[in-house]
Amino acid sequence: MFFTKKRNRESNIQSLESLIESARIISEDMYLDLVKRHPAEQLMDANKWRSVIFLTSLGTGLLNDSFAFKEDRMKKCLELLGGALNQEAFNYLADYLKYISNVVLTNGSNDELIYEYLGSWLYMSINQTNDFVEEKTPPYMFAGTLIYKTFNNFLDKNQFQIK
Repeated sequence: MFFTKKRNRESNIQSLESLIESARIISEDMYLDLVKRHPAEQLMDANKWRSVIFLTSLGTGLLNDSFAFKEDRMKKCLELLGGALNQEAFNYLADYLKYISNVVLTNGSNDELIYEYLGSWLYMSINQTNDFVEEKTPPYMFAGTLIYKTFNNFLDKNQFQIK
């Protein structure tokens, strides 16, 4: 039994490391793709875009069908990585997961609706505002759709199990 727990822990660490690496890669690649597709004035703060895309991708990967959002489980996931994220990043993830869990629980799992809410989250996070200007949202909606399609159930797909 001891070896099974150790093997599960090692497998979970590999899954989380894979999630983090995938989120890092997509944050860079997606930003470069967005620059090609959308006017530069909508994508002004590259570092902000990259960090928000990274953390939102990571958070989306942590939201899985096998375990609905629970802050204690997310803490366990992050603890497995030895504190790879600072407190500010952890707080962002906690806020995002509460937001997106509420969307899924309240509105069901209609993918199109989730894309819109995810795009709205990106817009509000990157622009640090609650004011929403629909004409400026296409890059955020595009990014939200790609993040959700790529990272939804990431850990379930990698057979991650945490109790």
